[in-house]
Amino acid sequence: MQTKVNFNRGLCFLFILLLPILSQAQKQHELKTEVISVIKTDIALSYEYGITKKISVEVDAKYEFAPRKLFTFSRINNQFADSTYNFEFQYFEFTIGSSYYFFQKEGIDKFYVGVFWINRFLTKDEPAYYSLRNEYYQFVSSYKEQVWSSSRLGLKSGHKWIINNHFVIQPELQIDLDFQNQFSKGLGTLDWTAVIKIGYRF
Repeated sequence: MQTKVNFNRGLCFLFILLLPILSQAQKQHELKTEVISVIKTDIALSYEYGITKKISVEVDAKYEFAPRKLFTFSRINNQFADSTYNFEFQYFEFTIGSSYYFFQKEGIDKFYVGVFWINRFLTKDEPAYYSLRNEYYQFVSSYKEQVWSSSRLGLKSGHKWIINNHFVIQPELQIDLDFQNQFSKGLGTLDWTAVIKIGYRF
């Protein structure tokens, strides 16, 4: 019985000793979203985990509601009036990446550079869009957007501010090469994106 009591006391004492370390480790978890996604009502969520105080891994998931417009003009095709047609396309994006932080003050914060890989999948389209486009431009095309619509590999850089030990503000610049998009030729197309992430560290 005495041995069990001593064992429990030892566990409690060990927990007290490790509490500062565990508390610090807990602050290496962050949940974030993108400001532009909030404005566009897309669903975007990312989770970043600090492996060390300098290196992190991040996983992003985004569901994008992407309205697509087709404009028709009678001067181009007199069988159509000047009009605008609206169609609804939806995409799912999955991103994995890693970052390296410099001059950090509170774990994974301040200036960083990193790499990422994005895969984009079409989840909803409208067949009427393709048939109307072919009729308007008077050509026959069997093209239909692929389900796996793009895959991009890129570099990112940014700066992360931690406010009151918990709130995250993170502007980021991304440069990527789209090597899977069916519109690309050769090695693909180079593109850049600027995002602002906001979130909570716990």
